[in-house]
Amino acid sequence: SFHQMDLTAAYISAPVARPTYLKIPPGRDAPFGKNTVLQVLRSLYGGKEAAFCFYADCLKFHLSHGFQQVPSDACYLHMRRGDDFIKLCFHVDDFLLVSKGGDTLKWYLTHMRTKYEIKVEPLTFFLGVHFVFNDRGCVMDQSAQINKTLAAFKMTDCNPAPTPFAAGPQPSSTDIAPTGSEAAEAQAFPYREIVCALGYLQYETHPENTFPLNITRIPSLTHLSEPTNPLNNSYASI
Repeated sequence: SFHQMDLTAAYISAPVARPTYLKIPPGRDAPFGKNTVLQVLRSLYGGKEAAFCFYADCLKFHLSHGFQQVPSDACYLHMRRGDDFIKLCFHVDDFLLVSKGGDTLKWYLTHMRTKYEIKVEPLTFFLGVHFVFNDRGCVMDQSAQINKTLAAFKMTDCNPAPTPFAAGPQPSSTDIAPTGSEAAEAQAFPYREIVCALGYLQYETHPENTFPLNITRIPSLTHLSEPTNPLNNSYASI
């Protein structure tokens, strides 16, 4: 069976990694005088070590319940009970569970609820990837993520193209940064955001974009400070 699991208020379920104190917030009465400080017992959102504290505590919890960590992936855990098994991967507080054996899954979720507030549902979305199960297996797509990306960059009204390659000049490391009004247009292009969005789509469900993205990455280092329209056009086409 396939499930997705979300942990509510995940960070504050973990203890802090080292003694931490804070001043009384403005507007609050200091119970022991103006020099009173409060000791922080739980990891707080926004803290430098908050993510690590949660990860270390979550890993410790799973290892204590018989899970093993895969050496090649720090966020992939698995365990067996006879012929039954549970395999899980997680990103911060989002978990993807693959299991065999209803009793084993029930045992795991019962123990999870002793420590965390969890929400468990059949797998449909995980980290922007949509899962659809049928008689032949599973289909993964990122249509929701793609539509979100197009909306963010105001490209929902653009016409589709038969190829991700841009028409016209291809980007090159010898391109010269534009001047005047063209420079302002190039600078206004959300280059960094589009690079991140396309990289995520390529890695998850669109490997066909690998080749055109590799071409656009050739001049990318200088493009950060001096953007050029050919490279911007290439990313927009992809």
